[in-house]
Amino acid sequence: MSDMDEDRQLKGQLEETRKHGSNERQVGLNRHNEYRRIHNSPMMELSQELNDAAQQYASKLARESKFEHDLNNRDQGENIGLTSDIPDSSDADLVKKVVDMW
Repeated sequence: MSDMDEDRQLKGQLEETRKHGSNERQVGLNRHNEYRRIHNSPMMELSQELNDAAQQYASKLARESKFEHDLNNRDQGENIGLTSDIPDSSDADLVKKVVDMW
């Protein structure tokens, strides 16, 4: 994919976020893709299947008060992060902070 195509894709993702409000998943993807662009890595797209699996695993970690990678996850990359609540911060702001920590 050319730089021009990637710019168009990233701008499209940003426009999606503007249209749909601060969907935390879209915000996280956009931030992740900003870093991927710096490293000339291909842009990623949202996947409902992966989102659902990630949410299920995150909920499991929260229930069990654990913070660890899924040892059974062999098919896709996995980034996890933990932050405390920051007063007057939106969920989207917290997602950006976690992505920036990676």
